[in-house]
Amino acid sequence: MQDYKKLFLSKEQYLVDDSTDFKSKIPTIVNLINNYCELSTDWSHAENTNKLTESELISIQNAVSGAAQQSLVSLFSPYIEPHLTKLFGEDLKYQIRVSAQVKSRWSKQVGEENRIGFFIDDIFYERKNQPNMAFPTRAHQDLDNNANRGSHTMIFYFQITDAIPGSSALEFGEFENDIGILPFSSKWGYPNEIEHDAQEKINWETPDLTPGNILLMSGLTPHRSSKVGQVPRVALNVKIQPSNICYLEHIYGVSLESLRDGKKFETKLNMMKETLMELSKKYRLLLYERAVADFLLGNKSLAKQALRELCLFDIDDKSLDKWIVASVLKKVLYHVTEDEINCSIKPYERVVPFSSGHALLETINLYS
Repeated sequence: MQDYKKLFLSKEQYLVDDSTDFKSKIPTIVNLINNYCELSTDWSHAENTNKLTESELISIQNAVSGAAQQSLVSLFSPYIEPHLTKLFGEDLKYQIRVSAQVKSRWSKQVGEENRIGFFIDDIFYERKNQPNMAFPTRAHQDLDNNANRGSHTMIFYFQITDAIPGSSALEFGEFENDIGILPFSSKWGYPNEIEHDAQEKINWETPDLTPGNILLMSGLTPHRSSKVGQVPRVALNVKIQPSNICYLEHIYGVSLESLRDGKKFETKLNMMKETLMELSKKYRLLLYERAVADFLLGNKSLAKQALRELCLFDIDDKSLDKWIVASVLKKVLYHVTEDEINCSIKPYERVVPFSSGHALLETINLYS
């Protein structure tokens, strides 16, 4: 079994596993989805993929999130669960939920234009009368998209249709030196789109998307879809957000046993912070959890300092204020309000279940 911890330890922040038998499951997956969509062709093959209409692609997307979900979870679990135990331990709380990553078709002009999207009822739209699948995915990193639930979010990506010329491919940005948060902006409507000037400087790579390969990325992996959209593409993915940070032991080899001693809560949180501070000197992903620990201890300035260090650009104070509050409220930056930033309640009393702040506190509880 391939060692998936390399995902978090490498500069690339993504890896491809071509050693499984997942390809043998694709006909079963297609048949399962077709049963709910009333389709009869094996659209995973190139000669049939291009025959899919936009309405059929929407029905595939809906089937994955709805009627086919339970059966899909059973099919995907064997390729996910053994790795989760190895990386995150026995105490991880998670729910496997399969999502469809579908792209239809668009003109060359659409692929090249700077689009201005918008929100309605907290849902992002590229255009009023077209589905988002009819546009390239904007370049971004998933930490904020996952409500800032931690740097060690793990995304499993399974390509179902053939990766052929003309279909929109997933592209990954390689970090030039340090791993971190790239310059982003909401000026084009999407809350955390990587700045266009920064995108121009990134070396974008298309990994081996041969159906059957399992592709993985972290919450900091820069990614987008290619601008070409002549042939539809169907992929499925699963996102796992750690409910604690016991992965410090399983990925980084650090013992947390000292937390079992009968010490006060604040003392244990300080011990956790010191561990994260030492680890983050080598593993920059953990600057985020270090910032959360500082915030829970009431050291907002130190928390912002750690977040600033994680950023590969000069981030403004207002964004840092939103970001650190989002870490305990399980929110995207776009949804953090002024009242939440200025709230005087102690940070650890504001922690929302399954937020990054909750993950740190849950770890202390597990070792108490």
